Amino acid sequence: MILVRGAGRCSPLRSARLSTEVTAGRIKRPEPTAGREEHVPLDDLAVHEPDARKLIAGARERADAIGVPMCIAITDESGGLVAFERMDGGKVTSSTIAIDKAYTAGGARKATHEYGAASQPGAPAYGIASAINGRLMVVGGGLPVIVDGECVGGIGVSSGTPDQDREVAQAGIDAFLSALT
Repeated sequence: MILVRGAGRCSPLRSARLSTEVTAGRIKRPEPTAGREEHVPLDDLAVHEPDARKLIAGARERADAIGVPMCIAITDESGGLVAFERMDGGKVTSSTIAIDKAYTAGGARKATHEYGAASQPGAPAYGIASAINGRLMVVGGGLPVIVDGECVGGIGVSSGTPDQDREVAQAGIDAFLSALT
């Protein structure tokens, strides 16, 4: 099942992608042609439904390959849910966890496993897991989606181990980035 916000909307990233290259896992647009300034406002760089489908497809493919049915959520840069899929066999309780991982990664622009290390007793962010009514996730499986050096959204995956969730989320990002080239 896929729930999508803004189905049918043309993705603003589509026009920004016409001439992009992948460099070290990040997207970089070439310099504008001499005498012509190219500008895509940050507000236009956000994950939309077509992008979310690519992210989900890549994550789903990896989840199938490792044999773990997952819950996969995609948010925009503000943590707003864009799309969600619960694969057949994905844990019902993982639905909310996947959404909150994507919310954390997109909204906070940081991978959830990084919060995990920083939120242990004695660490600088101890107790942060209870922030935002408990929505801030500190377990691996939530990754920010970075385009042109800017966070444009987040992907959250849950149902496996934290390492499996993170691997599947990264596969979604890898598929999305490869579609941009």
